[in-house]
Amino acid sequence: MIEAILRDLRQPEYIHVLVNPLPVYGLAVGLIGLFISICQRSRPAMIAALVAVRPAYEYGERAYDGVLSMADEPGRAWLASHKARAENLIWFFYGVGVLSVIALIIPIKWPRSSLWLALAVLTVGAISLGAGGYIAYAGGRIRHREFRNEPPPQQATASTARETSPPVQQAGSVAPASAWVTIQALKYLPETIEIRKGETVEWDNKDLTPHTVTFQTSGDVNSGSIDVGMSWSHTFTQAGSYPYFCTFHPEMKATVVVK
Repeated sequence: MIEAILRDLRQPEYIHVLVNPLPVYGLAVGLIGLFISICQRSRPAMIAALVAVRPAYEYGERAYDGVLSMADEPGRAWLASHKARAENLIWFFYGVGVLSVIALIIPIKWPRSSLWLALAVLTVGAISLGAGGYIAYAGGRIRHREFRNEPPPQQATASTARETSPPVQQAGSVAPASAWVTIQALKYLPETIEIRKGETVEWDNKDLTPHTVTFQTSGDVNSGSIDVGMSWSHTFTQAGSYPYFCTFHPEMKATVVVK
């Protein structure tokens, strides 16, 4: 069980899901405490609440910059919208963080300013909560088809969506596979496979998360995102050793040896 947890913690998309709610939840808890402290006119309570609001500044960038492109076409459009919203609105989280620091320092010299500064933090924080919900609205539809009750935003064009996913090699002229690699439990099985020149290898993703097949010796050979249950094939026309890895999970490595 511990091994499974550690393996999950090495997956960027898993970390994103864990960290993503922290700015909104942390900010909400801090603002509730701040509102209570204002009603009670308690300076110590205001300080405690402002300290609770402060982590929104720290977690904002990590929470919203870690989005990975592992979705279908509508999901990529929602991903582009999610990313654009985060980039445009993240400044509210930074603003409430900076304002919280100011609200802690300024009243030391001017005590009467504490109430007005706390109200300013409360106002900007409430706006930030709304911004967080607006960002999350798009983020929740990237991978969850059951949440898509409307088409993706029009501004997420095909060119924008392509930025979120590596190019996929067309398989129209690929010969039938003569060797197979199974992607499972964050591993390529087998890790080393030997084939003859002109033969085709097929990668089948039987894992619980999307993966890629990206060759270190040939930058133009890239499977793109192989979704769960999908496969990708490539024909090798030259002899040599071809190490490859997963761009989503760089610790996953294997090799194709062509004789």
